[in-house]
Amino acid sequence: MTQAIFNQPVEVIEEKATWTKVKVVDGYVGWLRSKFIDRDCTSIMEEKYTDRAVITGKTKKVYSSAGGGVTLKDVVMGTELFIKGKKDRYYEVALPGGLTGWIDTKDTIKVPSGSLIPATSAQDFLATVGKFIGTPYLWGGVSSWEGVDCSGLVYICSRINGVDLPRDADMQFEFIKTGVGSMEELKVGDLLFFSSNNELKDISHVGVYAGEGKFVQAAKSKGMVVESDLNTEYYIKRLKGIKRIFE
Repeated sequence: MTQAIFNQPVEVIEEKATWTKVKVVDGYVGWLRSKFIDRDCTSIMEEKYTDRAVITGKTKKVYSSAGGGVTLKDVVMGTELFIKGKKDRYYEVALPGGLTGWIDTKDTIKVPSGSLIPATSAQDFLATVGKFIGTPYLWGGVSSWEGVDCSGLVYICSRINGVDLPRDADMQFEFIKTGVGSMEELKVGDLLFFSSNNELKDISHVGVYAGEGKFVQAAKSKGMVVESDLNTEYYIKRLKGIKRIFE
């Protein structure tokens, strides 16, 4: 299970009563209530716009006018909105349904249409992950507002920092080719993959190394994103492997 973000394109596969089967950008296929799908695709037609704004803050308000006005929508980190214009420190952005809104340029990245988000650094990646501390745990979640699961946290934060990974922890482990041989070689931003058992037969969990023996994880047992001590018997015994996405 996964979560779709506002203004993301979906591929419609099948429609049945009030539900629509779709494929979302992370590759998952599932069912959405049809009322949440806008058939007017103007807001995601990248050929119509020069640039897009990627939200890098935990949340951001979309206003009815530059400088404020009525709040039209609260959007979350990872939301991408195409830019129609700019006034002072506000972008005019295209919204579904042929609507227009305004967002503060703070905590956004301006990216040319059709281009990938530029890669940043391990420190930037960890800083993004840190914004989620205290965010609720939600199985299948990728939202800084409603919640995230362990792989959703890694997926959305890496994407914001220019690295596209698969959605689930086991797929992330297989996809990333750069491994780290031992805990002595750990660097900030490395991904820690854990098994659900001491025999290390699977990949069931992932966290982000924060330095000084700590790591950040979306912990189901805690009900939220927390910073935890890696150097405990529980985690050491279940550590399956370490992967690096930033040098």
